[in-house]
Amino acid sequence: MQNGSTPEQEAQHMMEHNHIGAWMNEIRRNKAMTLVVNKATVTDANGATVDISVPEAAAPEAEDAEAGE
Repeated sequence: MQNGSTPEQEAQHMMEHNHIGAWMNEIRRNKAMTLVVNKATVTDANGATVDISVPEAAAPEAEDAEAGE
């Protein structure tokens, strides 16, 4: 984790401080937003369809090779 804690520590903290409900709501909200965005057709000012798909992440080896160039 960014703050140096382990996933187990994060889960324990969430349970101790009753964050599970908020966490589950965030998961539901994210899933609902994903469904809406996946069904939407986005167009630009000229009416042309805009590709809003997320590009695939480059493999770590490819990033290392590019950094060494």
